[in-house]
Order: sequence, then C-alpha cells, then structure tokens
Amino acid sequence: MAEACVVTSNNHNNIQGKPEDIIEMNTCTSNFKAERSRSIDPELAIDNTYAGKKFLKILCVGDYSGGWSKGVYIEDYRSSDGTISENPNNFPVIGGSFSTKCLYDKSGKEIRLEMWNIPENERFFPTNRVLYRNSDAGIVFWGAKSDTMECALKFKREVTQIEPDIPLVFVVDNVFQTPAKWMGEGMVMNSPEEMDSFCLEHGFFAWFELLERAGGEKSVFGQAMRTLINEIIFRNKHHE
Repeated sequence: MAEACVVTSNNHNNIQGKPEDIIEMNTCTSNFKAERSRSIDPELAIDNTYAGKKFLKILCVGDYSGGWSKGVYIEDYRSSDGTISENPNNFPVIGGSFSTKCLYDKSGKEIRLEMWNIPENERFFPTNRVLYRNSDAGIVFWGAKSDTMECALKFKREVTQIEPDIPLVFVVDNVFQTPAKWMGEGMVMNSPEEMDSFCLEHGFFAWFELLERAGGEKSVFGQAMRTLINEIIFRNKHHE
C-alpha cells in the first residue's frame, strides 16, 4: 500500500489539518495536441476562488535511480480512471518532454497543468537550465537505494539557480518489489524527524514516499502534485 509522508515548514499546509487555502481538484487528462473535455462526474474540484494563471508549469527532476522513471509516474497520474499501463515507457528522458493534465475549478475555468520531465544525465544540465525558466513549482525525485541525498540536492541546486523562489517537494521513489530501507539507525535518514529537518534546511516544504505505482489523483504522486498546487495558490494569494 502506498503512503504519503509529508512534512511542511509552513503552518498553513499541514497534513494533519485542512486549511482554508487547500484546494480539491476536478481533473481530466489530455495530450497537449488533443481537444480537452471536462469530466462528467468530477471526483475533485479546484477552489473556485483561484484567479491565477491559466497554466502551471511543474518541473519533475532527479536521477534515474528508483524503480521506475519519472515519466512513468507522470503518465500514471494523468490517468482519468485510476488505471495504469502494464508496459509503460520506462526509459530515461533525452531532451526533455512535457505532458498535460487539465484541471477545472467549480465555475468551469480551465487550468492546464504542464508536467515537464527533465533529463537526468548531467551532460544535459546546460540545456535543462533553459527548460527551468518560468516554472511555477517542482518535484525532486530521489531513489531510495541511493547512499546519500546529494543526488537530489544536485538537481535542487540546478533548479533554484534559475528559479530560486518556486515551491519544491521531495519525492522518495521506493517502488521496488522489496522496498529499500533508507530510514532508520545508521541509514541515510535516522528518523522521519531527521527527514523533516533535512527538508526544512534545504528548501523542500513537503516530502512524500512512493511505495507502489498508482493512477490518478488519489495516488501519492497525485497528493504531491495537489500539495504543490495548493502552495502555488497560497503564495499567489499572499502576493496579491
């Protein structure tokens, strides 16, 4: 069973209580070249007070060191009925790509979510910096079989050199037949509290752990994405 592990450095976005600014989402998926349609029976809906951009650019960065590539989790999340592909394209990305998911608020306003799958190999870093521009938020993936957190921090530094103020969440990719043990005495992190402190120190306002592939909004990846959108809306409201 997949579980989300969330810690926040902001009082408004605590997993234990639902603040006024947290949104729920009504979604439909689309290819950016295809005509988009609204979900007939919406599972979730965006807060109708949202009056920001018509599209949100979300970066997905990190090494190819987990059970699946970032692109697999993106495609799982785009599923409108919660199903996932049995034979996904599980390869590192070259050159960068993006997928879209359409969100609607309660009044019917469309917001297009652009999820950018950024190349993992360091030789693409100079090109990646162009892709980072004008981003609204980011997800940094870290494979649970890695020995240190440095690989995740490497990508975080790359992103914040170009977009220093965007919200970031940390996602632990632990989708293996036998989940890796990365937290405990003598391991990468000794405890959830140490992970909380790590995220606070390095500018991640929340963290999640993927333990299985799952599709749609109710997946852990969907929770991470929803948390990011909540944060974008919160920051926009407080900068108006």
